[in-house]
Amino acid sequence: MLNDEERRIITEKAIEYGFGPHLAAYVRNACIYETLYKEDIEGRNEIIKIMSNYISIVNRIQYEQGLLTKKIMLSQGDIQMIKENNDLLHNEIKKLIKTIEKTLTIKCVKETKQKLDTK
Repeated sequence: MLNDEERRIITEKAIEYGFGPHLAAYVRNACIYETLYKEDIEGRNEIIKIMSNYISIVNRIQYEQGLLTKKIMLSQGDIQMIKENNDLLHNEIKKLIKTIEKTLTIKCVKETKQKLDTK
């Protein structure tokens, strides 16, 4: 049986390792399978900023192209704007992929298990 403090500590560790408040799954993986991994993700804020900018661009393009679809005839300028918007989307996607690969580093650390002293 666990006292309240032990349950709190184990629950915090279960959440830290991604099990949420599910103690049984955490204890099973820790004690039986010894397969606990902790991920430290660096570059998260940079990716969020880039994604926010990218979403703004996509929303603007979607709005502009939505306006164009209401027209019966498209001018050469309209066609050019569609081409430029599609090129911009293509370039932003390539830039996003490169930035994610360059910026986001995931350190997967297998936690060392300590054996209890049985003396």
